[in-house]
Amino acid sequence: MQRRTKNTLGVLALLPLAVALTACKPATKVADLDRVFTVDEFSQDIGLRQKALAACSANPGELRTDPNCVNSIASHLGAATEEDRTYQIKRLAAAQDIAVISTALKLYKLDNGAYPTQAQGLQALIEKPTTEPIPTNWKENGYLTDLPKDPWGRPYQLTNPGNHGYDLDVYSFGPGSDSYHPLIMGSWQDDVRALEKTYVEKGSFETSGQ
Repeated sequence: MQRRTKNTLGVLALLPLAVALTACKPATKVADLDRVFTVDEFSQDIGLRQKALAACSANPGELRTDPNCVNSIASHLGAATEEDRTYQIKRLAAAQDIAVISTALKLYKLDNGAYPTQAQGLQALIEKPTTEPIPTNWKENGYLTDLPKDPWGRPYQLTNPGNHGYDLDVYSFGPGSDSYHPLIMGSWQDDVRALEKTYVEKGSFETSGQ
């Protein structure tokens, strides 16, 4: 969230300068660019933006105030805030899935006296385990219709016993390769636990369907 705020402030700070530079149409010193491009043009042409950013990064002293550098940076920061919005949507979907899976695990324990082991994993919610301890009162048709993938296309994870003060941890690695976002989205987090409480009260156990 801190990174998103910084990016947004950066865009707001740069846009007036970008507009002013575009209006007066000064010359550009950025190699291979024959005119000044607007923020919108850089946003619509990622290759053009990358070319400008590379040139500006290679010579930051001379080109720091070049209009194409200012506009391409403003476009880049705007794209970053859009990525943050996409991340927040995916994070909410993951939180919903984790809350539903955690609720299903609690039902499993109520029926069978214990949670699935680490080896049995989340698969125990949709297929009756055949390894010890074999559940004695496993629900016909299982506790979930299927195991969803997280919004980044990877399986949700189970750790038993948990590492965050609870019996179990159910989690997603999140975007993984994205270094400025939290990598872990887990059942121990307050927003997930609040969703789980809501699902228990409503008796709703549908995942996001990823």
